[in-house]
Amino acid sequence: LEVEHKAIIQGCYRFAKRLQDLGYEKWGREVRSYASDCQDKVMSARSRLGSTIKTHKPIGSIVPRMIHSSVEHSLSAVGEVVNRILNPILKRLPHVCFSSEDVHNAVQNA
Repeated sequence: LEVEHKAIIQGCYRFAKRLQDLGYEKWGREVRSYASDCQDKVMSARSRLGSTIKTHKPIGSIVPRMIHSSVEHSLSAVGEVVNRILNPILKRLPHVCFSSEDVHNAVQNA
C-alpha cells in the first residue's frame, strides 16, 4: 500500500506540473502543496491486517481468519486535493447544493 501511496503522490506532482504548463499557476501550486502535505501522511493510508480464530469449531476445523481493516481509503489524499480545488469553483454555481439544508431551501424557494 505504501508503494500505491507514493504512486498517487507522484501522480499529484505530475498533475500539478501539467496544470502549471497549461497556465493554471495557482492551481498547480495548490496541488503541489497538498501533495506535499499528503506525503507526510503515509501512515494514514496504510491498512491493518488482523486475525481471529474461532475456537467453537470442531478439532481440525480451527483455522485463523484474516481481517483486513482500513480507516481510510488509499485514495483519500487525492480526494482531498480534488475537493480543495473544486469546492471554491462549485460554490460560485448557484444551482449546486452542498447540504441537505441547501436542498430544503432550494425546494422551498422554487
